[in-house]
Amino acid sequence: MVALLVWRWQALLTTTLNEDLAHASGLNPDRERMILTLALAVVVAVALKVVGALLIAAMLIIPAAAARGLARSPEGMAVLAALIGAGASVLGLGLSLWQDTPAGPSIIAAGALIFAVSVSLGRLRGA
Repeated sequence: MVALLVWRWQALLTTTLNEDLAHASGLNPDRERMILTLALAVVVAVALKVVGALLIAAMLIIPAAAARGLARSPEGMAVLAALIGAGASVLGLGLSLWQDTPAGPSIIAAGALIFAVSVSLGRLRGA
C-alpha cells in the first residue's frame, strides 16, 4: 500500500482535489479513482480481520482527523496519519494485553486518546 501511495501520490492528490485540474494535467481521474477505491478495499479487507466490521470506519477516520490539525501539507498529513494509526495500534494492543480487553475496541480507544491529545496540541499551536 505504501509503495502504491508513493508511486501514485501526485496523481491521486490532484484527482481528489480537482478533477478538472487532473484532466488539464493529462491524468485520467476515473483510473485514479479506481486505484484509490481498490486500495481502500484492500485496507478494509485486511482491517476486517483485525478490528471487525464496526470499527473499520473509526480506524480510517481517527488517524486522519488527528493528523489534520498538526500537519502543514497533504503529504505531512498522510505520513502523520500513518504514524498515528500505527501508534494507536501498538498502544491499543498493549492496552488489550494489559487489561485483557478485546483488541479492536482497545485500538480505537487508543486512537481516540491520541486524537484528543492532537486536538489539544493543535489548539495550543494555533493560539
